[in-house]
Amino acid sequence: MHLTVRRAAGAGAVSEDSLSSAAGACGVGVAGQFMSPFFPNAQFRGRSAWLWPALAAIAGWINIHHRFNQVVHADAEQTYLPAARLFLEQGWSFFLSPASYRVVPLAYLWPALWGAEPYWIRLANGGLWLGCVYFLWNTSLLLGGLRAGILAMFLWAIHPELPRYFATELTEPIFLFGVFGWVYFSAKIIIQKKINATTIWLAALMLTITLLSRPVLQIIAPILLITCLIQMGTSNMRQPQKIDKTSNACRAMAISLALSLIIPAIWIFKNGIIFGLWGLGTGSGTGLYLGTHPLFQGTEPPFLGLNYDVNILGITALNEGDHLSIAVDRIAKNAALWQIKSMSFFEGLLFFARKAWWWLMHHPSQVDAFGSALRKMRIFEILTVGTFMLTAIHKKIQEKKHSGSFFAKSPPWTATEIFSAALFCIFFLMLAQLLPILYNSRYSSALLDPWLILITSYGFSKILASLNFESTFKSYQWRIGFTTNSDAKIFKILLKIALLIFSTPIIFNAIKNREQIKIDPDHLGKNISHLEISLNSQTKTYGLVYKEKNTWIVTESPAAFQVTINQESINKITESAVFNGLWKTELTLTPPQGGACRKAEISYQTDEGKILQPISRRPLLLALSGNGKTEQLVTHANNELRPHQPGSLRTVLNCPVGTVLQWKNTQFLESRHPWDANSHLVH
Repeated sequence: MHLTVRRAAGAGAVSEDSLSSAAGACGVGVAGQFMSPFFPNAQFRGRSAWLWPALAAIAGWINIHHRFNQVVHADAEQTYLPAARLFLEQGWSFFLSPASYRVVPLAYLWPALWGAEPYWIRLANGGLWLGCVYFLWNTSLLLGGLRAGILAMFLWAIHPELPRYFATELTEPIFLFGVFGWVYFSAKIIIQKKINATTIWLAALMLTITLLSRPVLQIIAPILLITCLIQMGTSNMRQPQKIDKTSNACRAMAISLALSLIIPAIWIFKNGIIFGLWGLGTGSGTGLYLGTHPLFQGTEPPFLGLNYDVNILGITALNEGDHLSIAVDRIAKNAALWQIKSMSFFEGLLFFARKAWWWLMHHPSQVDAFGSALRKMRIFEILTVGTFMLTAIHKKIQEKKHSGSFFAKSPPWTATEIFSAALFCIFFLMLAQLLPILYNSRYSSALLDPWLILITSYGFSKILASLNFESTFKSYQWRIGFTTNSDAKIFKILLKIALLIFSTPIIFNAIKNREQIKIDPDHLGKNISHLEISLNSQTKTYGLVYKEKNTWIVTESPAAFQVTINQESINKITESAVFNGLWKTELTLTPPQGGACRKAEISYQTDEGKILQPISRRPLLLALSGNGKTEQLVTHANNELRPHQPGSLRTVLNCPVGTVLQWKNTQFLESRHPWDANSHLVH
């Protein structure tokens, strides 16, 4: 096998982009024209291109097979499947019952179609996986050619989280099927200019599926419709006698968008007239309340060892503990607005900036759960898109310089550029919409990755646009190489690719070494103290020597500082029936000059010496400032940190020998945030 690298005479080089204009309705035309890096003979080129979606389909089916017998997800077990069974029992009259508005329609209609049986639902989801592969593959071909298609298949098939949901009864499979289907048929309208009734109706159907399975596009879809109408209006004003292909595509998109909103609008009208709920379903109030909760930091409470308190909010306000009821949903929305208003400008800026970071790069707890690939993929995607954008901007600047005027009129955008820009805008609109909503990786992956995979694949194909791969098979020798046009610097392109690949793990490790999961002591919400310990007699130490007045000096590193919890204190905590408990320790650490403290590990140790470990989370590791100023170490006091037998709250200090520890107190607090939120609401 030989690898060759050579330049092609500028006009003689054939690019993938020039070939993509001949794409067929399903992309076969595009795939069939490319020189395959695997099968050099022309007769194999069309077939070999389809190897990539075939591999992606098989990878997904293997994943589904491995997880086929896993337990039913809690959301499906408690909400979706019971609603599906009620629909099968009651028929169409179910739509007139309150249970029909608790979730969006396809959350129970899709399972009901398969008898609400997990076996058949998961089998059907295997078909949806194939549909997603088909739509994603062909959309990527239309956007950036074969290279975009290959990368899209790779990112989709190896995703550490999304394939898992196709072996569940959740809404992600049907939602993703609808999203990719809508994007594909929209691409056929805008890029291919394949405008006919079938394409328009299929685009509308797919968008309807997304709206009825997870209505996150219910704001974006009308925005797109208005944009199309404005574009049509301005185009008619400029050229009233001329109707070009772009105008026809815009009109077709407007029709499909309008059609897609009909059934959701009817459903909203039904819910509004019968139940007084002007929406597709409830749950948005809970999402907003938890997503702006100061103690939870807008994420899943279990990330911090805490419990969901939205039902307490409902019980306190209305004596009703169902967070999916209309009344509690409205209370939760009002509480969310109060939470946002309670933040100062800078607090809100920091809160939502931190959430934007987690939406883009994922929370450390979710990286723990799904593996490092969850974040590494996002880093690669964002680096690729950023590199492509910087390259495009640099190219435009150079073109302006060569033209002799920065005010020279730029050539009009191609249909592909318009479509990719639209995908980019939808991604950012989606991100902005999600900021106040409860974060978890399930929402982040399902709602952001479809757009990211497409724009990353497109950007990657544009970065490689100057390189043309070729292969020949002669005398039992395989020659694989690539050519580039006269203007391209081949090693500069290869350097970009190498930087994208090697920068990903470097950035990942840099982030991992600096981030932590911790409760913010400055934003605990309202709380009350049930226990305060400040006596030296209630402490035990290892690697520390007592000096005076609750002051110790570190003699061994690491050292352990333990606050003992006796039976009397346990009885007091138990009698209080605390829902969300917190441990708060105030101390000061002063390392010797030139020394620094690292992280403290907090756990509960029984008198028998057993250290209770968290079941589904990493050990509690909190950064220590160690700057001689008072700092607060705050953790949850639930589960393994809720004392049920005598022992001690143990803090392991990783500080250099000679560090001075001054301990003020340790408190057991109860979060009263939902009660406080209720007191500020107008009922």
